[in-house]
Amino acid sequence: MTPKQLFQQRLKREWNYHYEVWKSAVDWIIALYFIVPFVIFICYQYYSIWTDQAPWIEAFPLQYTRYIFFYICLIGSVRLFIKEGDLLFLRQEKQWVQALMRHGMIYSMIFSIGLILILAAALYPLWRTYDDTSLSTVFTFTLFTSLFRINIQFIRQLFSIWFKRWRLYFINMASLITFFVVFQLFLISPYFVQWFLIIINGVAARFLFNVLLNLTWSFQADCVREGQRQLVLATSFIKASGYRVEKNFRANKEPFILFSESAKIFKNSTNSNIITETFIKFVIRNKSKLLTLFQLVVCFVVGIVVAPFWIKWIVLLLSTFSIIHFIRGSWDEMKNHLYFKLYPNPGYEETSYAVKKATFILTLPICFLFGFFTGWSAFFPFVWAGFLVAVIATTLMYFYVKKELMV
Repeated sequence: MTPKQLFQQRLKREWNYHYEVWKSAVDWIIALYFIVPFVIFICYQYYSIWTDQAPWIEAFPLQYTRYIFFYICLIGSVRLFIKEGDLLFLRQEKQWVQALMRHGMIYSMIFSIGLILILAAALYPLWRTYDDTSLSTVFTFTLFTSLFRINIQFIRQLFSIWFKRWRLYFINMASLITFFVVFQLFLISPYFVQWFLIIINGVAARFLFNVLLNLTWSFQADCVREGQRQLVLATSFIKASGYRVEKNFRANKEPFILFSESAKIFKNSTNSNIITETFIKFVIRNKSKLLTLFQLVVCFVVGIVVAPFWIKWIVLLLSTFSIIHFIRGSWDEMKNHLYFKLYPNPGYEETSYAVKKATFILTLPICFLFGFFTGWSAFFPFVWAGFLVAVIATTLMYFYVKKELMV
């Protein structure tokens, strides 16, 4: 058996595995009553767009369709098709390992290009019929996004190897801003600058390909990461079904951020303070919750700033309620965990007070931030207006959490 045959065997097994997952999740009833009508509807709409018979397109913002490609560029990963068993049987054969990794990365590149081409073919009638976009413009944009997606996958793969924990999260946030700037630069640049960016991306893709191929010291971590990515589809279906896997509390694991030595927040160890402290640490030590919370805050702040004057106040209310109930939702997750059930139940009144207290503490800085940007952007450039609205917003948030929040 050659490395190429081994790669083909593993690729075939993976596609068979995904087929079985789809087969178990989609039965004939769902296919007949949902999927088939949906496909027919999409095909009819696609035909209507080609024949200029889709009046709803006139209200569709075509300039934002480019950003769908940016989102597609951010998702996905590099597949290496190596397994943990290779650590025993193939680790000594460097040529075999590199050949498997090379085939996997080439497969990932082909998959990225194919995905971009399918999306471009789906949106081309919109651009051609309603936006009068030339074929050369579509070609350069498709070529750039294909190379751009490949580079993003390579860069994120290298970041996951070089950085860990909070460093990786901040690096990913900074890289996300950089990727968006580069993508926006391509959209607003003249034709020759766009081709310059395409050439730069092509050279970078070749360079990053060689760098990733020669990183053999991270073999074991790559095997673990590869196994996790193979289960992404099955995990998505399990989450969509409503099943939630409880996360294990590992006593020897260092917390992600804050209170790394389990320092007490409150001096008095009452039942209420213990629940409040546990809830606060449960939220701020959860990486996925912190990342989601950060993304929500950024989106809401941007929405508040760019919204018209009267809309700002509606966005402020919606964003505040969303953050409050997002943090409140973490309480349902914590109280059902086996670890928390070991605590004696202090009673509803004391528990309700503790949850509301923790929710207020966690929401206070975010609500103050929302209020500040609302007042500052509404009465620009008066900074004092931002502080005034922030104080009013946090005060109203306090009374809402205290009186109306259900626990």
